[in-house]
Amino acid sequence: MVTPAEQLLRAAWREGLGDVRAQPPDGYRLTDLPLNQARVVERPTTPPHPADLSEHLFGPHPGLQAELHSAHTGHTLAHQRRQRRQHLWRALARHNHLTTFVDLVTRYVDDPNRRARWFELLQPLGHPLHPCARTRLGWTHHDMRSYDIETPRPVALVVAYHDGALHRHDPDGLLTVDGRPATVMHPWQWRTTDRGDLIDSGRRLPAWPTTSVRTLYSPDLNAYLKTSLDVSITSTRRTITPRTARLTPPLSQHIQRHLALPSHRLLEERASTWHPADGNHTLVLRAPLPDTNDGVTVPCHALPSASPVTGRSIAAELALADRRGPRRWWRDYVWTVLPPLFHLLVGHGIALEAHGQNCLVEFRSSRSWRLWSRDFGGVRLYRAHVPAVVRPESVGVWLTDFWGLRHHLSASLFHNHLAPIVVALSDDVGGSPSSWWRTVGRCLRGMGLPRTDRDFFERAPLPGKALLTAKLKGATGVMLSAPNPLWSAS
Repeated sequence: MVTPAEQLLRAAWREGLGDVRAQPPDGYRLTDLPLNQARVVERPTTPPHPADLSEHLFGPHPGLQAELHSAHTGHTLAHQRRQRRQHLWRALARHNHLTTFVDLVTRYVDDPNRRARWFELLQPLGHPLHPCARTRLGWTHHDMRSYDIETPRPVALVVAYHDGALHRHDPDGLLTVDGRPATVMHPWQWRTTDRGDLIDSGRRLPAWPTTSVRTLYSPDLNAYLKTSLDVSITSTRRTITPRTARLTPPLSQHIQRHLALPSHRLLEERASTWHPADGNHTLVLRAPLPDTNDGVTVPCHALPSASPVTGRSIAAELALADRRGPRRWWRDYVWTVLPPLFHLLVGHGIALEAHGQNCLVEFRSSRSWRLWSRDFGGVRLYRAHVPAVVRPESVGVWLTDFWGLRHHLSASLFHNHLAPIVVALSDDVGGSPSSWWRTVGRCLRGMGLPRTDRDFFERAPLPGKALLTAKLKGATGVMLSAPNPLWSAS
């Protein structure tokens, strides 16, 4: 299981910080992977505390060290819970003669949203590139036990009347209780922030947290609720801007109904509430995954995770179950994911934030069938193509330079989403990472992209986000360039 210390070390390697490449810390040995990512091949018997490692690499940095202390606490708790849960899963699989975790999930869980959560529980770090992905700065140890994704009990969300105190987008009346306009707040947020004119209805809504922590699935509503949470996760306070609440419901519905390919489905955002001057009271209601009797839908950031049944990655379990062979499985996966995203980018000037948390793939008989997208707060739009449903106050998501859209998709899709899966397949199935990247390059060449787009994604260095550098500098939007594996593998 990757620790926050290793996450920190790999981030420093990837971003060229300190002297990690020439002189890694005692006990560690790393090797290079495509996109400047690193494989840890030797590690000390007792790993260092990530805050101590940070001071060793970069000197004192109180802000980063505080986040790493929180990450270490959260990771330790998650690891303890993970061991107990995986022991149970292995015993259950043995008792029923099930040979993969995918088989176990499909046998015991009927609801597709609960299935997605089981897969997400395999990936406690959440973000494959950020050393502070497990940070919960602002939460106590009790809060982590009560509200994080591994909690054994649902979180009791607070249902509150607002009687016009909040703005809302709710054409279908989904956020109405007893005939009164209502909103939903995370219990931690309700307890710690100014409630303004909100009135507690006395009702509580049980919901299960997802990897993002602030988004929870409510079985009673059969919907996801993205709540404001004034807690630092991956170095960002997880409140929701009023702009996001205004933008994402009409935009996601417009994309689904008028722009997306038939093989691409969006979990539409159907309602929202917000205060125009305060992100602490924002709520976005999202559609659930529908029942699919023929398959299983897996969050893509769970695919590189190790199965408690086989020890291989979930991606390898699916690939090896495909009778046509793992390479054909990967070809289908790439052709399921890339064309819908590039269709929106090239055809409509829309760059989704397509990292592994925001993408899910529906598999039928182990084969990729359909791409699902969720969470549209990170969408970027080309100014010349902005749909009429986007209001002028959403100007923060407009870009006047198409290069910015390409950078946005490159960072999320190639660095965050595909790269960890490539490494997992190389480790568990065989073949060099370059041989798996070659399939991605063939897909890019086969989609008929305009020459400018092909050259950007296939030949130029691929831009990604320098997340650790940004934290050290106290900046945002810091980018890096990595040698392009699609060019070297072509």
